[in-house]
Amino acid sequence: MEFINKRHQKNYTKLCRQFPKFSMSQHYLVLYLMAGNKELENNMKDYLNEYTLEFSYQQMFNEIKFSPEISMLAQLAVHLYQGRNDFKATKLFHLNENNFNLAMNACEYGLRSYKNDEQEPVTSPSTV
Repeated sequence: MEFINKRHQKNYTKLCRQFPKFSMSQHYLVLYLMAGNKELENNMKDYLNEYTLEFSYQQMFNEIKFSPEISMLAQLAVHLYQGRNDFKATKLFHLNENNFNLAMNACEYGLRSYKNDEQEPVTSPSTV
């Protein structure tokens, strides 16, 4: 798994320990995105339920006023979580370089995960 920088990798490892069920499920990319952007992490982590693997994203969007850039990352996290929202990938071209690279990496891993989904269960690459 490729990380934006060492801090991203360290934050991802921390989130995997905090949310082990998410990290070992197909939802690990939510943690990957959160780990790469502190504002996203701070706003999203309270809406993840480790025990049920639920992401209360509708409640999150109702309660939090995201900046346009962080909103795009949050929308991508929802798309990677459930794959059924109306996310338009062309929105990502408006992100700053760090967030764009973060989003592109998450999309690439997401495509790999969905491609392999029928063959075997998808889990987070080991980082610890």
